[in-house]
Amino acid sequence: MERWVPLSERWPNEEDGDAQGCVLVWHELCGAMVYGITNIRSNSFITHWMPLPKKPQAEKAPSGG
Repeated sequence: MERWVPLSERWPNEEDGDAQGCVLVWHELCGAMVYGITNIRSNSFITHWMPLPKKPQAEKAPSGG
């Protein structure tokens, strides 16, 4: 699992975001939220971030008999 990165340590960049440019952030009032990296600077309630987890693997359907 990734760790929460304080904004005081490092801001997320393009490589940290998913295909849509989003990361998981910690908002002091709302808790965990998915947020666009370009919008983080405009929200003073965001204190930490981390990359989003990878998407789930597709499971194969069980073969019927």
